[in-house]
Amino acid sequence: MANSLYDLFIRVSAQDAASGVLGNIQSKVSTLAGRMANFGLASAGLQTMASSLSDVSGKFTEYEADLAAVGAITGQTGKELEKIGSDARQLAKDFGGSASDNLKSFQGILSKFGVDQFKAAPEALATIARNINTLSAASGDSAAQSMDVIANSMLQMGINTNDAGLAAKTSSEYINILAGSAQVGSAEIPQVGAAILQAGVAAKSVNMNFLETNTALQVLGKGGKYGSEAGVALRNVLNLMIKA
Repeated sequence: MANSLYDLFIRVSAQDAASGVLGNIQSKVSTLAGRMANFGLASAGLQTMASSLSDVSGKFTEYEADLAAVGAITGQTGKELEKIGSDARQLAKDFGGSASDNLKSFQGILSKFGVDQFKAAPEALATIARNINTLSAASGDSAAQSMDVIANSMLQMGINTNDAGLAAKTSSEYINILAGSAQVGSAEIPQVGAAILQAGVAAKSVNMNFLETNTALQVLGKGGKYGSEAGVALRNVLNLMIKA
């Protein structure tokens, strides 16, 4: 751009020098510089627009890929799959994030819990996904983290996730317990989730419910044990109780 400006300056100077009008040279150089500056701004604007369009295109492509992945898991097509996409977009509108994030949560739920029960009860899948978003918003964790904590906790505690209605109802109970225990205790929700992976089955075997298990893990957190370390410690204690 600098070379172009210099060349144009020379041409204008040569023309006006012949007539001896120095003022015209200065005026034309200023005008040319202004036009080039405007061109630069316009070019930057076009680049910004192109970048924005590329982002939108990328997000749409990701959404379509995630929706297709859900369809591949469920075997659903047409209006049934469109309904799942609509639910994902509504959750994104209600909680923020993207529809793709919610479709990934759907994929995680279906992969962990199974598919058939939710085909007959799509509202149950939507309820679990809404609970995932609620927990994510309350904790500040990602939807993926919240999905893992809720799903893994339900599986470890022996919840019959083949019953879509029960799975949805339990997910509502669990998010309240997780959020409540994190508020009054020192272990954060992902740490509780990691602990449940270690201790959940043992807790279930001695008839501890989810609230009692969370309480025990928060007590261990007060003593400086978090996450998997807390889960292993609780599991060891419970195994001793089983053997006694």
